[in-house]
Amino acid sequence: MLFRSLINITLIIKLFKNLLNSLNVIIVGCTDKFIIADIKHIGNYPMTFIRAPYIENVSDGVEVLASVDNHIVAAKYNNQIGLSFHPELTGDTRIHEYFLSTIK
Repeated sequence: MLFRSLINITLIIKLFKNLLNSLNVIIVGCTDKFIIADIKHIGNYPMTFIRAPYIENVSDGVEVLASVDNHIVAAKYNNQIGLSFHPELTGDTRIHEYFLSTIK
């Protein structure tokens, strides 16, 4: 399934099936509950995926913030951030703090 969003990206609603068992490239670490991968401007970050779409491509002006297993999972356009994971499910507030810094 293909959707357009407010950020100029193309989302693929193709679930990461069995994601924790299929990652093999960009992963830094993995636990039973989340994946730890690098987010630009933030560093290693715990990512929880639930029925996760991924970003197939981005247009000019959209910055890719993170990829997992060669799939884009975070992108930024001006002061908008699109994520395939759920940062609210971790105790790590750095993505929220980064977002707030973009709207000041």
